[in-house]
Amino acid sequence: MNKMLTPKEVAARLAISRATAARLIADGTIPVLVLADRSRRRLLRVREDALERYLCDCERSGASNRQPA
Repeated sequence: MNKMLTPKEVAARLAISRATAARLIADGTIPVLVLADRSRRRLLRVREDALERYLCDCERSGASNRQPA
């Protein structure tokens, strides 16, 4: 089974702030599962493979934006 990460763990793995991780999740850039929605507090988890796909997509798009030397 695929490991599930909290938004805090996502931020730590990407070495970004929790606010930036939350923004990437909120805008759908990183797919998230909503496991519970209790009294204005949502329980969110990111699949580890979804995070890996996000990183691969970033690498591919970054490589295509580079200018030849």
